[in-house]
Amino acid sequence: MSNDRANAEAHDYTPEEARAAVVAILAESPTVTMRVTFVPFEHSRNRAEQHPSLNYQVAILSDGRPVLDTDYMMGSGYCPANKLTAKQLDPHVGKENSYTARLRREAIAHECATGREVRLIRTMNSNPTGVSRGAGRAILPELADVIFSLAMDASALDFDTFVDWADDYGYSSDSIKARETYEACREHGAKLRRAVGADRFERLRAAASQM
Repeated sequence: MSNDRANAEAHDYTPEEARAAVVAILAESPTVTMRVTFVPFEHSRNRAEQHPSLNYQVAILSDGRPVLDTDYMMGSGYCPANKLTAKQLDPHVGKENSYTARLRREAIAHECATGREVRLIRTMNSNPTGVSRGAGRAILPELADVIFSLAMDASALDFDTFVDWADDYGYSSDSIKARETYEACREHGAKLRRAVGADRFERLRAAASQM
């Protein structure tokens, strides 16, 4: 472990402090940006999962040049529709029931399918009847959260062999998919280190490990 990372890990972060540390470190690297393309849930690598999610193709850029490309997923808890209250969904009742629960599920599914915040359609008497199509602001990940995820995955660089990594993370050493994940994590980690520099990279890892 480098001295920079050891010194950073000496501080015990709260989740809020850890994220603020990641944001501050990225502020030192203003040329590191990202380009995001939304991927509808039904076309994403997570489409077989029971619950929908927000999925993206993300390109990390340094001085405007692509450094690495990766998939990025946010759970449905990040959908604005997940935060709609029962009263917003059904003003006449104002409390949670099977109808508001169904409306919320439909709204979340809509956001995961379009990547845009839903707008409730209301009848003349203000009853919600569903969600509009393609309305609302785009739902996008934050650069700090994407970098946090990559910094966490970069822990694969601490393992000299796939077998050691698989054993530590509970994967089968016979799994081809696990080996591909290991190699992708190492590749992305190395590319991120080149993009932000070794010092910032180690500090990012130290902060992200405590988020």
